[in-house]
Amino acid sequence: MDKNHSQTEVNEIKLENVTLKISEDHDPILQSVDYSLPTDEVLLIESSNHHNATMFLKLLAGRAELAGGKVLWNDESVFDLSDGVFDPRVSMGCYFESFRAGHKETFESVLLADLGREQFDFVIDYFDLTEKESQPLKGLAYSFQKLAYLIKSAASDRQVLVLEDPASGLDESQWLCFLDFIQIQQRRGFLRHIFMSNHHPTAMRHIGHNRIFLEDGLIYIDEEINSKKVSHF
Repeated sequence: MDKNHSQTEVNEIKLENVTLKISEDHDPILQSVDYSLPTDEVLLIESSNHHNATMFLKLLAGRAELAGGKVLWNDESVFDLSDGVFDPRVSMGCYFESFRAGHKETFESVLLADLGREQFDFVIDYFDLTEKESQPLKGLAYSFQKLAYLIKSAASDRQVLVLEDPASGLDESQWLCFLDFIQIQQRRGFLRHIFMSNHHPTAMRHIGHNRIFLEDGLIYIDEEINSKKVSHF
């Protein structure tokens, strides 16, 4: 990939006439929605149906098929790669619970190619993983398997970070270390826009955030706002 693409500044993320459905048999998660997402902050995506929050994250990551509309970065439709617009995967890191380690995968095989040796060594030291870096992830506790992919999502100098339930399955020290690592990346000018869901009962007390709610085909910045902050036709 062209390294210049990694320098693309993502200053605006918008939904344009977006309709998102699980299937034709279900009510739409979003129905004909135009919305400019808040940026340069951490947004917690919530819904009475947690699966809807996950589907919304997949929408932002380009992993959900839209029933209509577009996702725009800087007014460009980024997930239609046929039109020559920059590849959003270069500027986005993501983690979903469906990610699973293969039988031969290690921290080294998951992270080294993306990060390079210097950054890889820093990450291994920072997360105190020296004794585990070459061990098969399948032989380690689930928290370490998950941590490998969380680190991968956040360590490659991306601007947009999409995380499904990142704290679930980690112990508190791992979660706090991951949050500290995010702050390091942000001080370097990366991970400006973070979108996540959360199932952990206390995880979000450790990180400043705002909430977005998905209900009845609409999206709200606050569940108590009565005036619609989104076009819904």
